[in-house]
Amino acid sequence: MPLTILPSSQACAVWEVVAVILAIISAITVSLQAGFLYNNVALCVLNYLIDTVFLVDMYFKFHTAFYNEYSVLVLEPLSCARRYMRTNFVLDLLCSFPLELFVPSITTGEYALTVLAMFRLNRLLRVYKLYQGFEYLESDIGRSTGLIRQIKFLIGIIIGTHWTACAWFLLVTVNGDLGERGRIMDRVLTWINQDGLALGNASVGEQYLVSLYFAAATTASVGYGDIHPYTDLERVFAVCVMISGIVCYGYIIASVAATLANADSQRGRYQEKLNAISTFMQDQDLCPSLQRRVMNFYEYLWEKNKGVEFKTLFQGMPNTLQADITLSLYKKILDKVPLFQNTELGFTKLLSMSIKPVYFLPGEYIVRKGDLGSEMFFIHRGTVDVVSEDGEVVFAQMDEGSFFGEISLVYSVPRTASIRAATNCDLFVLTKQDLDSVLGNYPHIERQINSVAEQRRQNVRKRSEATASAQAAGVSGAAAALRAAAATKQEENKGPGTENTQPALNVIEEEEDGEDLPEVLGLLERIRTWWQERVGRRLGQIRERVTSWNRFTIHPNNMLWRLFQYATILLSFVTFATITYQAAFQDHSSALWAVSTVFEPLFLLKLYLEFHIAYDDYGALIRDFNLVYRRYLKGEFVWDVIPVLPTLLTFMLLGDNFDKMLEVYSYIQLVRILRLYKVIAFFNAQSRKLNTRVLLVRISKFFAIILIFTHSVACIWYMIACSGGCRAGSWVDHQVTMGNRNLLNNAAARYCNSMYWAVATMTSTGYGDVRASNNYERVFASIVMILGKLLFGFVLGNITSTLANADIQRVHYDEKMEAVKKHMTDQQLPGNLKRQVLSYYQYLWERNKGVDNSSLFGDMPSCMKAEIYLGMSQEFLEKIPLFEGVNAGFRRNLVVHFRPVLFLPNDHLLRQGDTAQQMFCIKNGKVDVLNEDDRVIQTLSKGDFFSEESLIHAFPSKHSFRAATAVDVLALLKSDLDAVLVNYPQIRQRVDEWEATSQKSN
Repeated sequence: MPLTILPSSQACAVWEVVAVILAIISAITVSLQAGFLYNNVALCVLNYLIDTVFLVDMYFKFHTAFYNEYSVLVLEPLSCARRYMRTNFVLDLLCSFPLELFVPSITTGEYALTVLAMFRLNRLLRVYKLYQGFEYLESDIGRSTGLIRQIKFLIGIIIGTHWTACAWFLLVTVNGDLGERGRIMDRVLTWINQDGLALGNASVGEQYLVSLYFAAATTASVGYGDIHPYTDLERVFAVCVMISGIVCYGYIIASVAATLANADSQRGRYQEKLNAISTFMQDQDLCPSLQRRVMNFYEYLWEKNKGVEFKTLFQGMPNTLQADITLSLYKKILDKVPLFQNTELGFTKLLSMSIKPVYFLPGEYIVRKGDLGSEMFFIHRGTVDVVSEDGEVVFAQMDEGSFFGEISLVYSVPRTASIRAATNCDLFVLTKQDLDSVLGNYPHIERQINSVAEQRRQNVRKRSEATASAQAAGVSGAAAALRAAAATKQEENKGPGTENTQPALNVIEEEEDGEDLPEVLGLLERIRTWWQERVGRRLGQIRERVTSWNRFTIHPNNMLWRLFQYATILLSFVTFATITYQAAFQDHSSALWAVSTVFEPLFLLKLYLEFHIAYDDYGALIRDFNLVYRRYLKGEFVWDVIPVLPTLLTFMLLGDNFDKMLEVYSYIQLVRILRLYKVIAFFNAQSRKLNTRVLLVRISKFFAIILIFTHSVACIWYMIACSGGCRAGSWVDHQVTMGNRNLLNNAAARYCNSMYWAVATMTSTGYGDVRASNNYERVFASIVMILGKLLFGFVLGNITSTLANADIQRVHYDEKMEAVKKHMTDQQLPGNLKRQVLSYYQYLWERNKGVDNSSLFGDMPSCMKAEIYLGMSQEFLEKIPLFEGVNAGFRRNLVVHFRPVLFLPNDHLLRQGDTAQQMFCIKNGKVDVLNEDDRVIQTLSKGDFFSEESLIHAFPSKHSFRAATAVDVLALLKSDLDAVLVNYPQIRQRVDEWEATSQKSN
């Protein structure tokens, strides 16, 4: 074939899917033929047809193109064939090689078919295609890796258990003369003849089910002992199966734990950051309202980006690709800004790469009047208010597509107005630093932008002057507006009165004009008019009141609603247990009926209230009734309304047979099992929340799931044996035969025995005193063994991943400590200095889990960040003479440069003679001031500060300052103050005068 098949083509993808499916079918049918159906012609034909397909697949592989190590598509046919020869050709050849051709030379006769089926087992190697397919799916980062792996493990368990069952039955043939299965099963004492099984003359289906039952019990480590090996060969095989089962299930559990740990690692790191922020704010004695706002912001940030920083989203991509992405995102908003119109495409690309998203909750300030402007904002989603400095008056609103701050972006001037988020806002921000960096490559555009900015600045100044003039002459205008409003109001008040008198006039005119009409028509017309005016209007008012009363919404965090929700969740679990118990065990005691029905009004009330529960939409609380009830109607309404349907009405329509009515109604009640959806959804919602005890929530969730699953298994286990009356040969009949006659007339005893079996089977205990006695029970027992093993493995994996993520910060800190110790040892630091360093790191861990406080608020909006640092340093700014009387904008720009620093007892904050270039403010603890002889001459405590002169000019310290206790200080560097003063020339002049005065006094 001269053509080459493209690996990315749709036909190639479909063919690969077909090949994987046929590999799974072949893995089942070939082993089934070797173990049980060696003489089945239809199965033999099917297997040879599959062989033909895989021979065609080998031919196609010789002509399939591939990507080389340089990601170049190779289409040359000879190269494609050589690559296939080097990769999977040998394995595919082994999978399809007809070893059965050698059977005639080995044996002939009536058992040749058995040998032929066994020689076809090399086809089982095709299962490698299944795992290749799953590896391909897992390599695609756009798919859910966890779900793919779970499906892979499930299919692997099914195939592995099936192979074990076929091999277990095949051992019977190996123990005797090949092929004479019927006579061997009657003559040779093997596992199929023990305990009265006598499977020799049983159907193939029964033989397979019993073998599958043994395979599931052995691989899942249940081991009831009812079916066990008898010969040495069977014991060897059983040992191999036991070990393989433990290893395979252990691998699955470990893989699930690793997958869950990786999936939850980002949440764990983000939660650690939130814990560090909460601890820091508590240590700094910030007001509770500000702490709540900060935590609400970070929870909203988690909803938006799951803790991933925007700057890391496209790391590793080529700059050209990043530029194309950001240009596609931000070109429209940049084109709206006059400053950036008529500029080159390359400039727009570089500028778009500097834009970053930022988020604000309602009521949070985006900028404040007087703050130094160094950012420009674009509104992507939401509404912002332009407000007065005190926030009381709203001057204007801006919506999606608007922008502000372009003048401050160019000139770094103080803001002329305060802007506050009215709703949840998604904004894009461009900083002056990024703009200057881009303009460095485009000097001609810089001149153009400066020219446009100056023109807009003049326009803003003219509008401000015009507004001031209008305000000066606005008294008469306001009076006229008031008079106009009063006149309008008067006309509105007159309107209804005029309209009300008009119908009466019409009636009079009609009466005058209708003297010739029959009096009865006039009477009917008056009655109709009276009805419309009095009764109809009254009914309309009542309808409006009822409608308005029903349009309320409830906050989802309302305490009463949360308590009611907890109660309904608990009742959902209780009613599930009672209705399934009644349906399975047909126990219709009055107490159970009361539990099943008395709480139904509460669920009806919950259904009504759900239409009024506000919901969170990416951090925005939606309280519009129309949106709330429509969302619920389209979402979870079906899950809530079906369980509360009036099933009791069907009870009345079932006829006169009361016992039959109870039985049928107990089955109809099972529709209420749908409420479990709300139980699981409740636990999932709780586990997704931040600032919650995740381990406790997940343990509670898994405990509930285990109880639900175990109870369901127990009910089904009993129904299999005794639905419509206990059948002979069931496990109940076996227990009664063994002397447990309490099962005949005691429903509680039957439930207890069923639960006992369910727990013993799911936990792989398997005492064997209660076990399956017929094929139906064996099938169900096999399923429960596997599902129980997987369920407990999933639970253990979840708990393991939760504990691992909870301790990941400690692991990283220990690794850092080990690196610090090794470095100090390599550098041969003195022992006392090493101990001091390690003590400091130990103190950092005890205080803030090793988190660098200076980096906590790096992703926080500048206004909120300024509020936090202002709350930390406000008391010091009011005391320090250098900053007395400065404006609020300067303070907010200055406080963000304060750095929290921790010192241990006896650590020196400053030594005598050192050149001081920072000021210290004591937040907590005590600091001793030492003279030249290291004697304490003064002790400073919380609220004191020192070395403020160093902010003006550097000088050697006259004293030493040593921590008397563990001390928290706020440090301000001289360089940071100088950087802020550049933008405040008036305060700069004041500081210079203060410096001159200080030098004269010295």
